[in-house]
Amino acid sequence: MKFQKYTNALVLGLGASGRAAAELLVGENCRVTIIDSADNEKLQAGAEVLRNIGVEVRLGCDIPENSDFDVCIVSPGIN
Repeated sequence: MKFQKYTNALVLGLGASGRAAAELLVGENCRVTIIDSADNEKLQAGAEVLRNIGVEVRLGCDIPENSDFDVCIVSPGIN
């Protein structure tokens, strides 16, 4: 698959699809920030895995108003 090159991505939602998107983007040498408004033990465990591969994870917060992201990927489970 051929992807447009992004250097700074925001992923919304730390569910299965958000994690997969973050891992794919890291594999494409993209700097990734993933945000989820929830913060619980299950998300903390997933967050730790992503942090270990260089993803910045922010739990319990909303989308930043001023951001410098090339692309935003929204997980389908977000309401």
